[in-house]
Amino acid sequence: MTDFVEMARQGDLEGLAVLPAPLAYRWLQVARDFGHVAADPLIDDLLDGGLQDDEAVVAGEHFTLGVDYLRGGGLPVDLERAEMHLEAARDLGHPADGSAREGLAPAALDVLDRVYA
Repeated sequence: MTDFVEMARQGDLEGLAVLPAPLAYRWLQVARDFGHVAADPLIDDLLDGGLQDDEAVVAGEHFTLGVDYLRGGGLPVDLERAEMHLEAARDLGHPADGSAREGLAPAALDVLDRVYA
């Protein structure tokens, strides 16, 4: 995962775009989170192509990112980004996963509970 974090941080969009669609979507989202807005059309291409009919996969990727931002799991702890991705997951119908609560700091738990209230 660390290599993908660095690729996203540095804006290696071409390298991320060739990953399998769900992984490309996740790491292009992270690149966008790090300010690489050039990821937007690549994300749109994925949503119009390989992920067009996979709303559950897209929701799962947002949920994973949200939890990773809550935990600092390879990504920096960022409660605002976590909330944004968790809201996207929820809005796409991803259920709350009870195991995501394990080991979270109180502030991170507050975010998860607020989104999935």
